[in-house]
Amino acid sequence: MAKKQSHYFNRELSWLAFNQRVLDRALADQTPLLEKVKFLAISAGNLDEFLMVRVGGLELVRQSGTSINDIVGLSATEQLAKIRKRVNRMNAAQADCLRGLLEPALTQKSIQRLREKDLTEGQLEYLRGVFREELLSTIAPQAVAVDQDFPLLTGAVLCLCVRVENGKQLKPTQDSTEFHQSRQVESDSRFVLVPLGRSLPRLLTIPSDQGFQYMLLEDVLQLFLSELLEGQNVLEVTPFRVIRNADVTLEEDGLADLLSGMQEVLAARRQGQCIRLEIAETASDVTRHFLQTAVGARPDQVDLVSGPLRLADYFALANIQGFNDLKDEPWPPHPAPEFDRGSDMFQTIAAKDCLLIHPYQSYDPVVQFVEQAANDPKVIAIKQTLYRASKDSKIVAALERAAARGKHVTVIVELKARFDEARNIEWAQRLEQAGVDVIYGVRGLKTHAKVCIVVRREAAGIRRYVHFGTGNYNEATARLYTDVSLFTADDQLGMDAVHIFNAITG
Repeated sequence: MAKKQSHYFNRELSWLAFNQRVLDRALADQTPLLEKVKFLAISAGNLDEFLMVRVGGLELVRQSGTSINDIVGLSATEQLAKIRKRVNRMNAAQADCLRGLLEPALTQKSIQRLREKDLTEGQLEYLRGVFREELLSTIAPQAVAVDQDFPLLTGAVLCLCVRVENGKQLKPTQDSTEFHQSRQVESDSRFVLVPLGRSLPRLLTIPSDQGFQYMLLEDVLQLFLSELLEGQNVLEVTPFRVIRNADVTLEEDGLADLLSGMQEVLAARRQGQCIRLEIAETASDVTRHFLQTAVGARPDQVDLVSGPLRLADYFALANIQGFNDLKDEPWPPHPAPEFDRGSDMFQTIAAKDCLLIHPYQSYDPVVQFVEQAANDPKVIAIKQTLYRASKDSKIVAALERAAARGKHVTVIVELKARFDEARNIEWAQRLEQAGVDVIYGVRGLKTHAKVCIVVRREAAGIRRYVHFGTGNYNEATARLYTDVSLFTADDQLGMDAVHIFNAITG
């Protein structure tokens, strides 16, 4: 009897199929070359987040020993096994895409990644100056002995594991016997870790007579390791990174201070267990064994990568200037005819509701709405939700300015917006210092609503002007994502918006 086919499919494998379609855009012939680079970076960044959150959550389920299966009937262990095979294939496909397709095509278009053998004397001297003036003061090597705890490395940050010659054999301790019992570990070598951090650019631009030439940060550092590790004989250099479980849940029951609770979650995420250990395939057995044992990775969690790690950094290459023929033709948003930059938005909204579709229509009216509210002497109050704001947010600046001018400003900042928690904590503290009443969301829930209410005292009395949106109040992503904005002064809709805020703040 044939096995009955399920009408459902596994959520995680479905997501990986989606990310394959993103990667396929990097492989498609009709995609412009630098757009291919962008899609490769997107798929790599997506995969990192998937591993940290989805796989991290499944690992917790597996460790709990629960017998609950997914809708298809797969246990957590079975799901992890299928995911592992699919992720390994995707990582290999991403590496092949960069090495076999993109780098040769980019070189033909005068966009070239340089290695040591490609450098001229002048370029080498330039890089030596960059190393001595910037990198040497920023990079902090960490010597690791086998009888010491392994340093806590922030999840997904690229690191170099440098094996250097050891002048004398280290004394084994009880904690380090696992290292010494392995035949792979040589007593005449030890390890130094060089975390590359996130503040330094991964792709360093190199002056050239024509085109665009760059070098990866890890390649530049390897040129000058003798200066960084003065007096030590380098035997091997291996890029690697640890991807940690970021599926850390905030236990809100009994939590008096959500802000401090979220700060504890961020600290816990930095110390999350290893979900995946990526090591350059050129690593020796000695280095592989050392890293795997040191971070506590199972053999099935180790991935040997051909080519550069952390391909999400290639966003920087996709955005270089001067190669417009290798990009999609720009499609600037149309201005909204209802809102001339110098017009009174409140007068326009009072006359009729206005609907905008972003990014096809400009997001400027949304920013203009908050900025006019901050400057208008008739406005007495502003209430707004913030889920994800841009790095240099004009909207947040306008809210600060409104509070400074004596308006009653209330902002609901969702601290639990995944991977934006640290930025939102910073925004929340800045707004509080400016005199804004900040609410940290609802216990046990996330506030995804995008609402801004402007309360204005007019000749006929108090009137509410409201913006409802489907997208975040983020000027940067509003140029990319498809969303809807509605501006209205409708009494019933305004009262509904007020009820939303009262329910949350109360």
